[in-house]
Amino acid sequence: SFEKDLWAVKEVDNWQKSKTILYVDGATGNDSNSGTKDSPFKTIKRGMDSITRDSTKLIINPGLYRESNLELHASGTVDKPIIIEAAVPGQTTITGSVPFTDWTANNQPNVFVHDWPYSWAKGTYQGNDIAKRKDMVIVDGSVLRPVLKMSKLDNNTYYLDEAQQKLFIRINKKID
Repeated sequence: SFEKDLWAVKEVDNWQKSKTILYVDGATGNDSNSGTKDSPFKTIKRGMDSITRDSTKLIINPGLYRESNLELHASGTVDKPIIIEAAVPGQTTITGSVPFTDWTANNQPNVFVHDWPYSWAKGTYQGNDIAKRKDMVIVDGSVLRPVLKMSKLDNNTYYLDEAQQKLFIRINKKID
C-alpha cells in the first residue's frame, strides 16, 4: 500500500529546501567519506544508509551504478521530504545486473560455464516454480530461458547448478 504515500513533484527545490544534502559519485567517491560535495560516497547504498532524517536530499552524480537491494530506512513527510535525484537527469543508471566475463567452454558444443557466486537464487524449483526464481541471464541483449535440468539445456537457455555454484549457458556463438 505504498502508493498512497508515493508522490512526485517536478522542481521540488522551488517548493521545499532540503536541510541535509548528501552526494554520491561512483568514480571519485569513497564509502568512508562524509558524503559532502567535496567528499562524496562511492555507492548509492552508503548514501541511502546515511539518510537518517527527513528533509534530506541524496544527489547521485552521473555514471553506472551496479547495486541491488537498495533500501531506505528513513522517512520524510510532505513538508520535509526525502529526495533522491540524479545530479544530471538522464546520465545516471542504476541496475542490479552484473556482467560476467571469462567464460569457459564446457565439454558440450556451444555450452559455456561461469562461477555463480550468489546464494539468493537457492531453492527447490519443481514444475512451474521456475517462475519464482530471481535470476535472469541476458547475452547481447537477448534474455535466455531458464531450464531446471542440465539435460534440458538447449540453444538460448541457461541452467543454474546451485550445488556446484555454476551457471551454464548454451548459445550459438563464441563467448570471449
